[in-house]
Amino acid sequence: MSKNLDEEKSLEEKLNDFLDTPFFDPNQVLLEQEEKISNSSEATNQNPIEAFKSWFANLLVSDYETAEMLYAGLILAFMVWVTQELLRMQLYGDNYVPFTRGGKYGSGFGDGLW
Repeated sequence: MSKNLDEEKSLEEKLNDFLDTPFFDPNQVLLEQEEKISNSSEATNQNPIEAFKSWFANLLVSDYETAEMLYAGLILAFMVWVTQELLRMQLYGDNYVPFTRGGKYGSGFGDGLW
């Protein structure tokens, strides 16, 4: 029956359902962290990703505005970084060396590349 309901939904409804689905639930992360602590008799070291997730979940619960600002800042910084690399790739073409300062044969400005 649920398959028929999914088929009857319009594209806009499917998109809205997808966009309304949370991908990070801080309460779930904190609950899993508490279960790990209560189930283990000794303190276990978390991997860096799990430690960051639990830190960010605590920050979301305690200070939402700061967590939102950090998240937006990181997304913006990542987008700027990717855009700079794409621009460098376009400028230098075959001489492009990823993630380095400048190009293989100069800066690209005043070197005859324009």
